[in-house]
Amino acid sequence: MSEEFKIGDRVFHLSDSHNPDPGVITHVHGRWAKVDFDRDGPEECHLENLRHYRYPEATEVDDTPATEPTHEESLRIALNAPAHLNWAGLIAEVQRIRSEVPALHRELAAAHRRVEEFRQSLMESERQIAQLANQRDTAKDEADRLRCELDVERGKVANLLEGQQNLAQLIQDMESQLEDIRALRRAQRITQTYPDMAHEDLIDARLGLTA
Repeated sequence: MSEEFKIGDRVFHLSDSHNPDPGVITHVHGRWAKVDFDRDGPEECHLENLRHYRYPEATEVDDTPATEPTHEESLRIALNAPAHLNWAGLIAEVQRIRSEVPALHRELAAAHRRVEEFRQSLMESERQIAQLANQRDTAKDEADRLRCELDVERGKVANLLEGQQNLAQLIQDMESQLEDIRALRRAQRITQTYPDMAHEDLIDARLGLTA
């Protein structure tokens, strides 16, 4: 092995040499290392498939001769994926989804703040109603007006709570899509590490998926 690796090293996987996804080694055991990639998150990799990442670009690329069928085609067949599966497109989709999730989190946090503001407004309105109830003879009209405003505020809170739930579900769905795409990426790397293993055995052994 031409390179030595230790915890804390900045590395990338040879399968991403065309578009490196650098990560940091968090654990090394034998010929394997656990790497926290910037784009795809934590993953266990064989040391022979790793290279040190030197900003702004990695100096080594994967020069392993292509086999028939290609790794992408083998993975597509093993996963029964559509023929037009485009790994570059999947990467772009991951980046797009990840770029949208923070904005959705911010919007959800803003919705939480608005709900709290409306709740505080409700409490203040209810306090004023209680005071006016003691002055019913002189302030009945004002109490009626505040009750109407209270109903409106309650409707707003109900709408915000529904929107908050919808946002939470949307974020959960998008994170689920991220995990599915990461699983496909991991499957591609594992296929490159074990090119001679039967597709069904490889998927069952390393991913827990069904071909």
